[in-house]
Amino acid sequence: MRGASLSFLYALLAMSHFCISPAFGANSAKELFEQADKLEHAKGLERNYPKAIELYKKAVATGDVDAMYPLAALQSEGLDPKSSAKDGIALMQKAAKRGNAKAQFSMAIASLYGFGTTKDDACALGYFDSAAKQKNGDALLLLSHMYENGIGTAKNLPKANAFLKLANLHGCARGECAIAGFYLNGITVARDEKKAFDWFTQSAAHGNTRAMVDLASMYADGKGVKADSAKAIELYLKADKNGSSAAKAKLAERYLTGKGVSKNVEKANALYAELAKMGHPAGH
Repeated sequence: MRGASLSFLYALLAMSHFCISPAFGANSAKELFEQADKLEHAKGLERNYPKAIELYKKAVATGDVDAMYPLAALQSEGLDPKSSAKDGIALMQKAAKRGNAKAQFSMAIASLYGFGTTKDDACALGYFDSAAKQKNGDALLLLSHMYENGIGTAKNLPKANAFLKLANLHGCARGECAIAGFYLNGITVARDEKKAFDWFTQSAAHGNTRAMVDLASMYADGKGVKADSAKAIELYLKADKNGSSAAKAKLAERYLTGKGVSKNVEKANALYAELAKMGHPAGH
């Protein structure tokens, strides 16, 4: 969980990717949101975080709730130099209160960790429940986890099993990644690196790039699994190919230091340059 950092909370969402060069003449909130989303998730150097943030802010200024969630996530990840993680949490709360299921899920996770808000298991359960009512598979999976373990509520295995079945119908890779983080950090359950590894593996197999990055780190550090530098690099490369800027930053760091891979300063600098062009703070 990025050492249980705020950025992990919002990087859990599996991203869609585009390879286009949109125009910037939109006026409606919907058009602004769509252009920002395409820029945030574009492949390679077409990705442009500063411009995406600018467009999200314009959409949010119109009151568009859909744009609140991704803007809050980017701010919480430190990608908006004009805003803080605290600003991101405040906007995330606003989006959650206005019914955005992804924001509700993220605020539930934040409540479980006590990140930027009061640590409150019952409050987390409420956020998960609100998102689950919108058929959010990740929230349904976490409700199953909460009822199975009696977190913020009494244990109820029939309810846990019912929510688990629904979660599998709607897709829950982000939720799987969240549970992996719980085991890695000892949140809601006892710390267990092997179970964290298993959950990250499952989430990564379902396409979650954040899980790929954290799974790679477990292989690199020998946590929950025998250390395997080659496997770690393989996963970082796969996540990078799938559009993870976090993976690109990890690869750059490893090429720069030679950890787990042949040292290659030129390749590291090229990756940092790509990140810088995207407007990512890891670039230099």
